[in-house]
Amino acid sequence: MKTSLMYVALVILCFTLCYGAYPDSRVEGEQIKQEILAWLDSINSIQCTYRLRIEGPSIFFEEKEVKFRWQGKNFYYEALTLALDPASEQEHPEMIGAVMTESLLDGKFTLLGHQRRIVAEVNRRGFFDSSPTRQMRKMFHVQSTEKARKNATVNLTLGSILSLPGFATLIEREGKRILAYWTTLEQETATGLNIYLDEQNRIVQADFVDRPAYCTFEEAQQYVTGDIYRTIRLGSSLFLTEYTSFGDIWFPTHMREELFYTTDKNKNSSPERNEKFKAGEITACEFYAILYGGYVYDPAKTIVYDFWIDPKTVKLNKALKNSDFEIEIPPGTNVSDRQSKEVYTTARETWLERHADLVIILIALGILGGITVAGWRYWLGKP
Repeated sequence: MKTSLMYVALVILCFTLCYGAYPDSRVEGEQIKQEILAWLDSINSIQCTYRLRIEGPSIFFEEKEVKFRWQGKNFYYEALTLALDPASEQEHPEMIGAVMTESLLDGKFTLLGHQRRIVAEVNRRGFFDSSPTRQMRKMFHVQSTEKARKNATVNLTLGSILSLPGFATLIEREGKRILAYWTTLEQETATGLNIYLDEQNRIVQADFVDRPAYCTFEEAQQYVTGDIYRTIRLGSSLFLTEYTSFGDIWFPTHMREELFYTTDKNKNSSPERNEKFKAGEITACEFYAILYGGYVYDPAKTIVYDFWIDPKTVKLNKALKNSDFEIEIPPGTNVSDRQSKEVYTTARETWLERHADLVIILIALGILGGITVAGWRYWLGKP
């Protein structure tokens, strides 16, 4: 009898350690989801400067200083290249000190680049280099439901996924509180989120995941043998730390994103099951539910974005004007219009325009000199 009781106690202990002391709760999950959406909605604009380091197999590493602005659907960044890995720096030394400026204003993209020469492009269809703003866009940009259905999960944003039809469940695993979001557009997207929370329900880690495709939650339960909330394909993890209070709003000053890539091997894949799926002998739900439990990731292919925001430069909810997102293209710059396919050169300044400040100073000095001479003549009694 004692042995049986000890066995039962051991099973309960193992279950508690693996799955948490509290049952999964959709009521609490929905409440926390609304809190996160309210936090995202409370930030209407941001200006800040941050240092960004990108590491990956194809780029090795590069560091940039980025000046960033966002409000509504408008974005602006100016990125100064500070460092590259030694091999890239030796091959392209001109890239150190290069500046790339891009903006999205009223749906139109503009680019201005300073490297060996100045180049500009207007009416682009997108950013030439979106890496300096990737994490900020994940935080604040909200895509339409239609665009969210068509985009890969790693390119979606927090607000976009949480705004899709679905349900949120608060779970606890290994002592960590996780908001698991399962979208219910099974025939169109398998995207979802596993959000790790701190004691104040702030995001410390957001895993952008794909759930088993073509499955409702109830259908997937028939085939998943492990933890259904962790039967996923992991696209990326976004870490938010070093929260600082700006006014009455908490905001992370350190962000880190890791993008993952799977290997060609899957622990649950087999030629027999693939043939059965192709022949229609097993359903898409069964096939993907089993497949998603066996993905293997290649750490050598992981890309890491790591950046620190200078708290002194952060301005939240300060109303920005359109001019804050406009890029001033210098005179004499060759500009490519990507919509009309035209190339033109901006008008060059005249000598007077280039030296306007000097002219104003000379005129002022002339006037002052005239006044001074006239004053001396007056006091000396000379006409």
